[in-house]
Amino acid sequence: MADNLDYAINSIVYRSDSLDVQEILDPSFRQYFDNDQAQVQIIDRNGMVIFDSLGVLYTEEIVYPDITEARSGNRGVWRGNVDYTDKKVMAMSTPINNSTNQNIGILRMVISMDRLDTLIIRAIAMFIMIGIATVLVALFISLYFAKGIVDPLKEVNDVAMKIADGQLSVRSDVKTNDEIEQVSKSINHMADELIKRDQVKNDFISSVSHELRTPLTSIKGWAITIQSAGEMSKELSDEGLNIIVSETDRLSDMVEELLDFSRFASGKATLQKEEIDAASFLGEVVRQMRARINREGHVFSVDISEDMEGMTVDKDRIRQVLINLFDNAIKFTEEPGVISLYARRNKMNQIVVNIRDTGIGIPDDDIKRVKEKFYKGSLGKAHTGLGLSISDEIVSLHGGELIIDSNMGKGTTVTVILPAVPKEE
Repeated sequence: MADNLDYAINSIVYRSDSLDVQEILDPSFRQYFDNDQAQVQIIDRNGMVIFDSLGVLYTEEIVYPDITEARSGNRGVWRGNVDYTDKKVMAMSTPINNSTNQNIGILRMVISMDRLDTLIIRAIAMFIMIGIATVLVALFISLYFAKGIVDPLKEVNDVAMKIADGQLSVRSDVKTNDEIEQVSKSINHMADELIKRDQVKNDFISSVSHELRTPLTSIKGWAITIQSAGEMSKELSDEGLNIIVSETDRLSDMVEELLDFSRFASGKATLQKEEIDAASFLGEVVRQMRARINREGHVFSVDISEDMEGMTVDKDRIRQVLINLFDNAIKFTEEPGVISLYARRNKMNQIVVNIRDTGIGIPDDDIKRVKEKFYKGSLGKAHTGLGLSISDEIVSLHGGELIIDSNMGKGTTVTVILPAVPKEE
């Protein structure tokens, strides 16, 4: 409607400097309002209607707010009722200026609000349909993507619940190339690790049962022999009692090892630290182990620096670590072999203790796992598979490090690194 007003105004200004009804009735002018289904009025400067497209006759000046606004040089809009129809209308008036920009009248277009309401309703209906279609499309897309997320998550959750229920052979087969697939792979890896740990646990229980049964069998056998024997030589009796004592000590060591494992696993292990002289302490351990190493037919080489000064440790726990390392060295070194201890203080204020042997060494496949709990290695000489694991825990609690280096057929070196007391300047 506003565009037609502009076109009509331009045509009138272009055609004449005065309002000529004949020109207004010209078909080339009527094109601006015929197709708009609007009532078009031309009003002169006196407010008289000189043309009405509907043929409505006016005998006096017409006054409406839109006409008043147009007379002041602005475009006016008015909504209301007129005398010749009971329908509500909207009128738009604009001033008509000639080629010298003088006002010569007013062009007014009137349109029924019914038609406008119909257009508004259609527009609203169209927007509603577009909105509904948008919502439906968005819902469809959301459901599609939700299904692509929810279904894999449900499958992963089901697998996780089955694994938690003890069905360790169940696996997730989600292939989504995203984070959900990574979670699926992690759950599968967790199940594999649980199977391995379960197998290690079963092997451990079987091994401990066997290790406990062997000394118990010897103890019981000799106890029955001594009990049932009438006359027994002192030599045979002493031999039986020595075996009973030896196997009892072995049982005690295994039980103590299991108790240590339980303490460390539950986080209840505590350290009773005190400052001690490193060289003196290592000398005590050497004296404690020398007789046994020599008895096993090995050469014991010792090199301890005297200027290591102090270290703050739980000496009983560190003694336990060193004795365990010497036990392993003896166990895995065929006689005659060489077992050595080398101790120094390095420039980083650390006490470094090396225990070396010329034994059979540790296979490459075992070296990475020898400090794992219950791992007994492929050589099968470990009792419970806890010794090195506990030793590593003890050293770590001291803020130190336990390092194992080995070559098959040449021997093994175990390095224990512990913090030293800083030297006084």
